This record gives sequence, structure tokens and C-alpha cells, in this order.
Amino acid sequence: PHDSLELLERAETLAQELGDRMALPQFHRGLSLYHTFKGDLALGVQYAEQCFNEAEQGEDIDLVVKSADQICFAYVMQGNMQGSANVSRRAIDLFERHALDRSLTTGGLNVYALLLQWHGSALAFLGHLEDAKAAVERGILNAHQFNDWFQLGMGMMQLCIINLFEG
Repeated sequence: PHDSLELLERAETLAQELGDRMALPQFHRGLSLYHTFKGDLALGVQYAEQCFNEAEQGEDIDLVVKSADQICFAYVMQGNMQGSANVSRRAIDLFERHALDRSLTTGGLNVYALLLQWHGSALAFLGHLEDAKAAVERGILNAHQFNDWFQLGMGMMQLCIINLFEG
């Protein structure tokens, strides 16, 4: 809506005043999306990093892996492929180390598949094509397992692009 920014900023202020450490990262995630889509990439990244760090400090592993999606998106939009590769790797490691539910979703998308695909995309742009393909293929398998047709299609498209990079 036209007043989205105002609503998010008011919600952020209320969460800060109430000391709600669980809600604050959610509002920072929303602010990151807003600013990233509006073209203010630096502010979008700032809010995404804030969200990710708050989630880590709160030791909410589900929120950490969900917020990793937003920071990867913000980094990729900014052209920071190394940042996206690092964050996605950390989040994937959390998934695997804590045996998180691989059907976990954010915004209707499978988080594990999404992170693997962010990781694969970043690795491809960094020139690590074999590792990129392996990550994306794992994401495709996970998306298929949980009937996430959007992520399945995105993964297949990413795999095609990586194959084009190879020549």
C-alpha cells in the first residue's frame, strides 16, 4: 500500500519501545524489502544485515535462516556475490547442523531450496561453476520433495544459466 513505509517505521518504533526482540527483525526485514525494491540498495542492505544480526543474537534459528534469504537478495541486488555466498553458506550450515525442517517456508517459498539456489547463483557469478551446479541441484531436489513448484522452476532456470556460463 501507499503508506507501507510509514506503517513499517511505526511498527519498528513500537517494537523498539516495547523491547520486542522477536518482532523487530521482522520489521527490519520488511523495511529491507521496501528499500531494496524502491532502489535504495544501501539502506535495503543495512536493514537486511540488521535483521540477520538481530535474529542471530536472539538465537532464533528459524528466523536466522529466513532472514538469510532477505540479506542474500539485498546483496545480489547490490552486486555483492561474495556476501550472498557467505551468508547463504552460514544459513545452509545452520539448517544442516541443527537438522532443521527442510519444509520450512518464508513468503510461501521453501527456505532450504531458496538458500541453496542463492548460494549456487552467487558461486556461479564468482566462477565456481561445479560447486554452483551442485548447490542448485540440491535446491531443486528439495523443492521437488516439498512440491514448491516456483523454486523448482527457478532452480531449473538457474541450472540452465550456469550451463550457459560453462559454454
